[in-house]
Amino acid sequence: MKKIVTGIFSGDLILNKNLMREYRFIIFIFLLVILYISKNFAMERILLSERANTRTLKNIKADYTSKAAKLLELSKIGEVERLLNEKQSTLRRSENAPSVVITGKR
Repeated sequence: MKKIVTGIFSGDLILNKNLMREYRFIIFIFLLVILYISKNFAMERILLSERANTRTLKNIKADYTSKAAKLLELSKIGEVERLLNEKQSTLRRSENAPSVVITGKR
């Protein structure tokens, strides 16, 4: 074991003829490691983007819900009448129910 470690640090392992015959395989392994690392970085960027998009989507949904609740409150007949009275508008509630006007032409 000690001989292997000293061989690695001294450079004798690289000069070994048996190892030099496998240089293509060593380069292939090296390229695979680089590919693996780059894929991990790319996946991490995608996950960060997904988390940011999820957070933004939650904020947009909350904003939509609050605006929808406000619009529902404003569209109630009593609320509309109160706002008209506050603005001193001449518009009043209709006395007659809505009806359909039918004409002979289509």
